[in-house]
Amino acid sequence: MFQGSKAPLIKWFVAIYLLTPTKKGVSFTQLSRYISIITYKTARFINHLIRECFGIVVDEKLDGEVELDETFVGGKDKNRHRNKKVKHTHFRSFRDKAPEMHLLQLGGKVVCKVVRDTSCK
Repeated sequence: MFQGSKAPLIKWFVAIYLLTPTKKGVSFTQLSRYISIITYKTARFINHLIRECFGIVVDEKLDGEVELDETFVGGKDKNRHRNKKVKHTHFRSFRDKAPEMHLLQLGGKVVCKVVRDTSCK
Protein backbone atom coordinates (compact mmCIF):
# COMPACT_ATOMS: atom_id res chain seq x y z
CA MET A 1 0.00 0.00 0.00
CA PHE A 2 2.82 2.43 0.81
CA GLN A 3 5.02 1.41 -2.12
CA GLY A 4 5.71 4.15 -4.63
CA SER A 5 4.05 6.85 -2.54
CA LYS A 6 5.77 10.19 -2.09
CA ALA A 7 3.67 10.98 1.00
CA PRO A 8 5.51 10.47 4.30
CA LEU A 9 4.63 7.34 6.27
CA ILE A 10 3.37 9.34 9.25
CA LYS A 11 0.71 10.93 7.03
CA TRP A 12 -0.43 7.47 5.91
CA PHE A 13 -0.79 6.37 9.54
CA VAL A 14 -2.79 9.48 10.43
CA ALA A 15 -5.06 8.83 7.44
CA ILE A 16 -5.56 5.19 8.51
CA TYR A 17 -6.34 6.38 12.05
CA LEU A 18 -8.95 8.80 10.70
CA LEU A 19 -10.59 6.47 8.18
CA THR A 20 -10.88 3.16 10.03
CA PRO A 21 -13.20 4.01 12.94
CA THR A 22 -15.66 6.13 10.94
CA LYS A 23 -18.82 4.56 9.62
CA LYS A 24 -19.23 6.70 6.51
CA GLY A 25 -15.62 7.73 5.98
CA VAL A 26 -13.99 11.13 5.75
CA SER A 27 -14.26 13.48 2.78
CA PHE A 28 -11.16 14.03 0.68
CA THR A 29 -10.96 17.72 1.51
CA GLN A 30 -11.32 17.04 5.21
CA LEU A 31 -8.60 14.39 5.02
CA SER A 32 -6.28 16.77 3.17
CA ARG A 33 -6.89 19.41 5.86
CA TYR A 34 -6.13 16.98 8.70
CA ILE A 35 -2.94 15.74 7.08
CA SER A 36 -2.01 19.27 5.89
CA ILE A 37 0.20 20.01 2.85
CA ILE A 38 -1.29 17.08 0.89
CA THR A 39 -3.35 18.00 -2.16
CA TYR A 40 -6.92 16.86 -2.81
CA LYS A 41 -5.71 14.40 -5.45
CA THR A 42 -3.25 12.78 -3.03
CA ALA A 43 -5.89 12.59 -0.29
CA ARG A 44 -8.26 10.86 -2.73
CA PHE A 45 -5.53 8.39 -3.72
CA ILE A 46 -4.69 7.60 -0.06
CA ASN A 47 -8.38 7.23 0.82
CA HIS A 48 -9.03 4.76 -2.00
CA LEU A 49 -5.94 2.69 -1.25
CA ILE A 50 -6.77 2.43 2.45
CA ARG A 51 -10.37 1.44 1.72
CA GLU A 52 -9.22 -1.17 -0.79
CA CYS A 53 -6.55 -2.70 1.47
CA PHE A 54 -8.71 -2.83 4.58
CA GLY A 55 -11.84 -3.93 2.73
CA ILE A 56 -13.87 -0.96 3.96
CA VAL A 57 -17.18 -0.87 2.09
CA VAL A 58 -19.63 1.98 2.45
CA ASP A 59 -23.06 0.41 2.08
CA GLU A 60 -25.71 3.05 1.59
CA LYS A 61 -29.21 1.72 2.15
CA LEU A 62 -31.95 3.83 0.64
CA ASP A 63 -35.49 3.81 1.95
CA GLY A 64 -38.70 5.65 1.22
CA GLU A 65 -39.27 7.14 -2.21
CA VAL A 66 -36.32 6.58 -4.57
CA GLU A 67 -35.75 7.84 -8.12
CA LEU A 68 -33.63 5.85 -10.58
CA ASP A 69 -31.87 7.15 -13.67
CA GLU A 70 -29.15 6.00 -16.03
CA THR A 71 -26.56 7.90 -17.99
CA PHE A 72 -23.69 7.09 -20.30
CA VAL A 73 -20.30 8.54 -19.37
CA GLY A 74 -17.59 9.22 -21.92
CA GLY A 75 -16.42 11.97 -24.19
CA LYS A 76 -17.47 12.72 -27.72
CA ASP A 77 -15.78 10.59 -30.35
CA LYS A 78 -14.93 13.66 -32.48
CA ASN A 79 -12.87 15.10 -29.60
CA ARG A 80 -10.61 12.05 -29.32
CA HIS A 81 -7.21 11.53 -30.85
CA ARG A 82 -7.27 9.79 -34.22
CA ASN A 83 -5.93 6.46 -32.89
CA LYS A 84 -8.44 6.40 -29.98
CA LYS A 85 -11.61 6.93 -32.01
CA VAL A 86 -14.15 4.12 -32.12
CA LYS A 87 -15.13 2.95 -35.59
CA HIS A 88 -18.71 3.22 -36.84
CA THR A 89 -20.08 5.46 -34.10
CA HIS A 90 -22.56 8.02 -35.33
CA PHE A 91 -24.42 10.70 -33.44
CA ARG A 92 -25.60 9.25 -30.09
CA SER A 93 -23.92 5.84 -30.22
CA PHE A 94 -23.23 4.34 -26.80
CA ARG A 95 -20.78 1.71 -28.00
CA ASP A 96 -17.80 3.41 -26.36
CA LYS A 97 -19.50 4.77 -23.23
CA ALA A 98 -19.74 3.36 -19.70
CA PRO A 99 -23.32 3.04 -18.37
CA GLU A 100 -23.92 4.47 -14.90
CA MET A 101 -26.93 4.08 -12.63
CA HIS A 102 -27.96 6.84 -10.23
CA LEU A 103 -30.30 6.32 -7.27
CA LEU A 104 -31.68 9.39 -5.53
CA GLN A 105 -33.57 9.15 -2.26
CA LEU A 106 -35.95 12.06 -1.93
CA GLY A 107 -34.48 14.08 0.88
CA GLY A 108 -30.79 13.77 0.21
CA LYS A 109 -28.86 10.51 -0.34
CA VAL A 110 -27.45 9.75 -3.78
CA VAL A 111 -25.77 6.50 -4.86
CA CYS A 112 -23.97 6.16 -8.21
CA LYS A 113 -22.74 2.83 -9.57
CA VAL A 114 -21.16 1.75 -12.84
CA VAL A 115 -23.18 -1.11 -14.34
CA ARG A 116 -22.34 -3.64 -17.03
CA ASP A 117 -25.42 -3.08 -19.16
CA THR A 118 -28.71 -1.23 -18.99
CA SER A 119 -31.07 -4.13 -19.67
CA CYS A 120 -33.61 -5.00 -16.99
CA LYS A 121 -32.49 -8.65 -16.72
